[in-house]
Amino acid sequence: IIEIAASHKECSFEDLHVNDKMTVTYQVRGGRNLDIDFWLADPNNLALEKHLKQSTGAVSIITEHDGRYKYCFSNQMSTVADKIVSFNVHGVVYVGED
Repeated sequence: IIEIAASHKECSFEDLHVNDKMTVTYQVRGGRNLDIDFWLADPNNLALEKHLKQSTGAVSIITEHDGRYKYCFSNQMSTVADKIVSFNVHGVVYVGED
C-alpha cells in the first residue's frame, strides 16, 4: 500500500529478462474520486500499457527485452486529494533449457 500525494507520482522498478512474465494489479482505496493514472514502460521507456483515471486495473506482460521495467502510479491530475493505492506484483521468471 502506498500513499500518493496530490500532484505527485510514485514509480517502482523490476529487473527482468526476456520471456519473464509480470502482472501488476492495483486498486485505489482512499482519496477523492478513487482514481489514478497508471503506466508500465519497458527498458527503452516505451509505454506498454497506460490507464487513465481508473479505480482498479491489471496489466500482464511477457517481456521482450532484458532490463529494468518501470511502473508508475500518478496522482498529478489532482491538486488537492492524496490517494491510497494497494498493488501487487506477480511474476514468473523464464528459465531456459541448458
